[in-house]
Amino acid sequence: MKEPKHRSKFSRRKFLGLVGLGAGALALGGYGVIFTRDKEPLPEISADMDSDSSAREYSFEASPLNSELGGREVPTWGYDGIVPGPEIRVTEGDTLRVIVQNRLPADTTLHWHGLPVPNAMDGVPGITQPPIRGGEDFVYEFVVSPAGTYIYHSHVGLQQDRGLYGPLIMEPKSEELAYEREYVLQLDDWLDGVSGTPEDTLERLQSSRGRWVAA
Repeated sequence: MKEPKHRSKFSRRKFLGLVGLGAGALALGGYGVIFTRDKEPLPEISADMDSDSSAREYSFEASPLNSELGGREVPTWGYDGIVPGPEIRVTEGDTLRVIVQNRLPADTTLHWHGLPVPNAMDGVPGITQPPIRGGEDFVYEFVVSPAGTYIYHSHVGLQQDRGLYGPLIMEPKSEELAYEREYVLQLDDWLDGVSGTPEDTLERLQSSRGRWVAA
């Protein structure tokens, strides 16, 4: 018995979704999260839709957390207590509003990888915006286009390598293909909490003058 089909651009997501998002997230040693969509859409995390159905709002808290990695618990950073962060899903032409609450012991920002956005919303600290200080909030808001599979991540230092990233799926206004299930898988190498922080690893590499120094 066939399941009812859902609309989506399967050919695009079959590669970008199932294989990975380029800079997205599965940890070295085996870490990752799969987002699936079946007959009924999964409930969205921290998302509300305005009455005109054209604006979508998310609120993310960036903070330290402990995450399970290959059967062990490691300290790292993430959005809303998970790595990768919550999935953002919008339709091209929507207004996306994301409130970032920085609860980290460091400045941070949010960058929309591969997505053309207004310069002031691009999330490059010291260039397109001042960094978001610890304890402060910042609102990113822009109209999303074109449809595609993207990621969002911190643009400060090696914070992306600590776990500050997540998937951003932009549905087309008019879907041409159909699918029964959808998977979004992010891949990444993992360092944080295993052999020190990413900053520790970078310092060892720089001090070794090109030779790897074992942890």
